[in-house]
Amino acid sequence: MKAIIISDEANVISKLDSTLIAAGFDTIIYRWLLKALDNIEEIRPDLVIVSASEYPRHWKTLTQFIASGIGGDKTKVFLFTLNSLSAEETQKAEALGIKGFIEGVDDNSLENLNSLLSSVFNLEAPLPAPVPSYDEAEDDDLPTVEGLQESRKIEFDSDSVSLVFANPKTGKMITGSVVSYENKTAHFKPDCPEKTAMLSSGDVIETLTFEMDNKVCSYKAEIIMNNDAILMKLEETHGQA
Repeated sequence: MKAIIISDEANVISKLDSTLIAAGFDTIIYRWLLKALDNIEEIRPDLVIVSASEYPRHWKTLTQFIASGIGGDKTKVFLFTLNSLSAEETQKAEALGIKGFIEGVDDNSLENLNSLLSSVFNLEAPLPAPVPSYDEAEDDDLPTVEGLQESRKIEFDSDSVSLVFANPKTGKMITGSVVSYENKTAHFKPDCPEKTAMLSSGDVIETLTFEMDNKVCSYKAEIIMNNDAILMKLEETHGQA
């Protein structure tokens, strides 16, 4: 079985990884959610564990993306949190198909993870979770998209700045690249224009994710114009995605 862990916290990665390996999973670790989105269709994992603490908006988009069947119909999603979700957020998570909640990486939480793995994947018995030492690589600076707040017009090479968001009308995942940027207005070229045909002036995208040079940040956007490419006004909502 294959499992994806999406987190940028060394201690979380180490302990979740060791627990999953002990339970018989081959693990793949992503520090950027957008890269995981790009590869889920190819990997077709049995399990995805995503940190809701680090990606408080994007875990919902990810879960909807997985629920669409793009990575196969067997993928289960567990949500990792450092604190208990509110009743409202828990209800939303369950409605989106989240199969389990992990609240931390202490002994009790890892024991709970083992129990979830045993139940959801019909494992014979929960397994102990050895915790190996983990040498953390030097962290990069917090992700930002440099220059996007400048007033001058910036033109980008093809595919140098990627963007992903869920269509607010259909829920379908949309990917593409930013052609240019000026005064907080981005000129976006979708990979599949037919997926954006229904978007029109005034439509609001609550969460979209930029990636440039392995740096990621989040924005809220309003559609200004939808022609061959989409013109959208951006409002930064979260520095790290």
